[in-house]
Amino acid sequence: MASQPNSRPSFFKVIIGDFGTKLQLPPFFVKTYKERFIENPVLKTTCGKSWVVSMEKTNEKYWFTTGWPEFVEANKLLVGDFCVFWLNGDSTFEVSVYGRNCCEKQLDVIEIGRKKTVVSVNNSPTISEEDEEGDDVGEAMTTLSYERILNKYNISFCSLPVRFAKGIGIVREKKMVLRDPEERLWPVKLVVRHTSGGRVDIMHGWSDFRLGNKLAIGDTCFFKFIPSAHNVLHVQICHRDRGKSLKPEKI
Repeated sequence: MASQPNSRPSFFKVIIGDFGTKLQLPPFFVKTYKERFIENPVLKTTCGKSWVVSMEKTNEKYWFTTGWPEFVEANKLLVGDFCVFWLNGDSTFEVSVYGRNCCEKQLDVIEIGRKKTVVSVNNSPTISEEDEEGDDVGEAMTTLSYERILNKYNISFCSLPVRFAKGIGIVREKKMVLRDPEERLWPVKLVVRHTSGGRVDIMHGWSDFRLGNKLAIGDTCFFKFIPSAHNVLHVQICHRDRGKSLKPEKI
């Protein structure tokens, strides 16, 4: 008896490597189902939001390119996340995103005023907001962790929300240590600011950390506080795009 064609084929991808600008599709999936989707398919998540992406062929490999960085940013993809793509007949991929805790991410965006967006990720409250200069910094925060997408203002310092600093008990500290993905330790000094609701800036030592880890605009730093490692912030880094470097702009 002949097997029935799969009406809803799927594939999965573990988010690793330099995934911020493009994502490779599995070769066998493309070979088998390429006729069912066009050059600009749509990615639709379970929360109902959609992104149009381009599909490009390079060296016999197919990639999601244009539009994929926006999908990554909107869904806060991190190294170790897990995505499942289901192909529908109308060239739409329904995408489920799972976090490193093995649970599906649920991103519900609620606009509050002009500057803040409250986001719920797996029922854990996080916050995205704008910095003092008005540029979107792409922040996310939980009790013991904080995520920041770096921008042009992060050349010489990196800010932590005062609520996060208070939550992990460092608001009165003047010194801390950053531990990078290679387990290297970077001593830094902290400065408390009382503007815009308050923040704690990582100042002296941040430039060394940035240069040592080759950080660039658009990269994501995920700060995690481990209570047993007093005064140490573990920093996981996701490099998004090597096209822009964090260096002063010419005036």
